[in-house]
Amino acid sequence: MLLRKLPAIALIFLLGATLNSCQHTRCQPVSIERFDLDIVRFAQLDTAERIRFVKQYEPVIDLYLGLVDTISDPYAILENFANRNSTIFFTPEVKKQYADVSDLETTLGCEASALREKSEIAFPRVFSAIIPYNQSILVDNSTLIIGLNHYLGSDYEAYESFPEYRRAFKTRAKIAYDVCEAILKSHYPYISKVNTLLERMVYEGVIAAAAAEIVPNFDEATYFSIIPEKYQWCCDNESQLWAQLLIDDDLYNTEEITITRYLDPAPYTVAFTDASPGMACRWIGLRIVERYLKAVDDSPFEMLNDKDYQDSQNILIKSQYDGK
Repeated sequence: MLLRKLPAIALIFLLGATLNSCQHTRCQPVSIERFDLDIVRFAQLDTAERIRFVKQYEPVIDLYLGLVDTISDPYAILENFANRNSTIFFTPEVKKQYADVSDLETTLGCEASALREKSEIAFPRVFSAIIPYNQSILVDNSTLIIGLNHYLGSDYEAYESFPEYRRAFKTRAKIAYDVCEAILKSHYPYISKVNTLLERMVYEGVIAAAAAEIVPNFDEATYFSIIPEKYQWCCDNESQLWAQLLIDDDLYNTEEITITRYLDPAPYTVAFTDASPGMACRWIGLRIVERYLKAVDDSPFEMLNDKDYQDSQNILIKSQYDGK
């Protein structure tokens, strides 16, 4: 699309992103250790180099490779992984698109800085890898692994069979959002009190509000994986979405099958209309939380530390949210 055809709001966003990207250079970059590139040469390493390799990538072996191979010998695990079909298939395109990851390292450095300011979370050690499963990010308290093969672009040929709502966000730009969400949910896992739809909506809303304070140039549509036309639909129909939730009387529903219908990734939210995005209720959860934070002068990190989302009914009342 030609730049002159972009609407004014898009131009403003692009200019703002450019200005903010200059500010990001002040962040101390986070190093991404390239397991994905180094593993392909493992078979050629001598004994001393293999020892150093295993020592460097021990966190990857512990967090990831131990899940895909039952062999106890780390050398055998690494050799097997290097020869997996998925490793061989994705490596050339990953090498092509991610030869330089300095932009990602700077963005993650900004996230690490913001996390230090907002919480007590220490940013994990970061590795890149080929992950041939549904998970694009693996994380524990000290290690984070980015499956770069999940971010090769919406037009990448191997993604052609994926539905649009998934394919549209298999992009480089989504990495920072997925990393932030994974870290937040790892440190602040959902612990239910009653496990109603409303409680889960509020939890997802608090996580999103926290991510908005961490991810540089935070964009809601990208965070929630909502394509532009469906994001606009949410904005235009917010009051109708809320009214439908009240009519269906599902806010206090505790059935998991019902909750996932509103919150899980999907081409659209079944309870609404096919014009809606999947996970529309996570977006509404953020709207509720924003109103609540403004009303009580609280922060999302304090809410997560105190598990305030468990008192979702009180949050809804104090937010005075009415879908408008």
